Amino acid sequence: MYRHIREKNVYEIHQTCDTSFQTLSEQVDVVTGIV
Repeated sequence: MYRHIREKNVYEIHQTCDTSFQTLSEQVDVVTGIV
């Protein structure tokens, strides 16, 4: 039970990191597009 919860949290953390990274990449694309 505890292990399952932990794995789920790790998965959610990875999802959050992926989303943040995508947003960051898009912002960089916008900046480079302006330049």
